[in-house]
Amino acid sequence: MPENIKAKSKRGGHRPGAGRPKGVINRATREQKGRIEDLAKAHSPKALKTLVDVAEKGVSESARVTAATALLDRAYGRPRQSHEHTGADGGPIEYANLSDEELEARIVARITGKPDRNSLTTH
Repeated sequence: MPENIKAKSKRGGHRPGAGRPKGVINRATREQKGRIEDLAKAHSPKALKTLVDVAEKGVSESARVTAATALLDRAYGRPRQSHEHTGADGGPIEYANLSDEELEARIVARITGKPDRNSLTTH
């Protein structure tokens, strides 16, 4: 490493001179990306027809399901995924304001499997 560029910390963060220089354009410029999109759109009726054909007459069941799923995704979008967050036994998530020492003791207890005498609750 050159002497004039020294990292302040060994734990990451900004390093002078790191990264792509400002003003450098990615390989796939907007113009190229636009051309690819135009070409893909020109072939989309044929691609959809192929998906329908595979969904209706595909040799394997998995190919028909995959084609049907692709058609539905394009027609209606992918279904939303729901996420539910709960605490122990389906109850509310408990939050405790722990000191660093208490938090470390709980982590050690979880890793070692030994109950932590100082913790408020053990799960």
